[in-house]
Amino acid sequence: MAEFDRLTNQTKYKEVLKQFFKFAESVHSNFLSNPYALTVSSGLLLTDLDSKSLYCGLNYGYAAAQAYTVYPDTDFLNLAVTLWTSVRKYMISDEKAASGTTEVKNFNLSSSCLGVTLEGGTFLTSDSNDPILTSLASGFVFFLFYHYLMANSENSASFFVSALLAEATSNQTYLDAAIKLANFIQMHLLDSSNIIAMSSQLNESCSVDLTACPYNSGIFIEGLVVLADITHNASTKALLSSTISNVTTYPQWQGLDGVITTETTGGLYIVWALAALYECNMTSSDLREYIKEYIAYFTLVQYNAVINQTTSGGSNIYGLPWTGAQSTLFSSAGQTVAISSLLSAIQLADDQPSSTLSDDPTSSGIPTGAIVGGVIGGLVVFTGIIVGIVLLRR
Repeated sequence: MAEFDRLTNQTKYKEVLKQFFKFAESVHSNFLSNPYALTVSSGLLLTDLDSKSLYCGLNYGYAAAQAYTVYPDTDFLNLAVTLWTSVRKYMISDEKAASGTTEVKNFNLSSSCLGVTLEGGTFLTSDSNDPILTSLASGFVFFLFYHYLMANSENSASFFVSALLAEATSNQTYLDAAIKLANFIQMHLLDSSNIIAMSSQLNESCSVDLTACPYNSGIFIEGLVVLADITHNASTKALLSSTISNVTTYPQWQGLDGVITTETTGGLYIVWALAALYECNMTSSDLREYIKEYIAYFTLVQYNAVINQTTSGGSNIYGLPWTGAQSTLFSSAGQTVAISSLLSAIQLADDQPSSTLSDDPTSSGIPTGAIVGGVIGGLVVFTGIIVGIVLLRR
């Protein structure tokens, strides 16, 4: 909703989002304890997660940070700060790594795994006996740090800086933490193909779950985009370029026709990350042109799949996966990811690629009006059902 408002230069959904956040927090304070709570964020399949998982709260934090960048309203900032404060204690700081202890777990911490420090790692759950460090949790915290860093830049509104300084310490503190988060992911969870693994076990084996999910890589790329833009570090830019190259050609997430085949919502994070890089305009002209063409091609392929293969009878209800799961039953995950896939095209509407990546005639242009119409229709269904739930609960 916030992204649609940003791309269409309006504030139509600002107050609606505020009400949704208030409702969700009234169900479970700090958003951290229940994955079954109503989600207004970007759409992970939260209903499949353990009740103590940190994903739910981190997903709300991601959404609040995104909303703040669209509407510079301290209500959204305060939500993001609340989430950051709640999750911060589950991140391994240098002090915790050095002492080998943390107040949130019933076991001692290893100082390192395979000789590499664990600073920056973030636990998967709030379970005091769970030793798993996860890439998605680290990635989300990484992303939140970046929003705070961006808020402290010279170009930001002064009231945002004041609100942040009331809650935090200094620019360098956030920058140091963000770098440690990135280093942890790179050293422990980045495989030889620059694809982000799922998680790492904080125990004697230091084993890594090599399951590759697109949302892990997407969140990591989005964080690297901002870090590279802030630090202008050559190695960070090199890592960003190599990660993009490998992630966008990884065959596990899409079929030969280019349609995302996963039944999760993770594919949209890759497109969002590339869109963030494109908007930063910090890459070489050749890489930026590639990103523009990739986003345009990818979006058109997914748009046709969403419209033709996931919805039935011309309705605005969408299903998952996009390879033919027509649905007439509402699913918040299916609805959110479908809308998100359409949003990524709007920013390119007035800046179409000079060439196409395919001979497929569906790749010849971006149907902006149809996309906006599809987004509006999907949002009407989505918001209508959620508002109904809120009113029923009251």
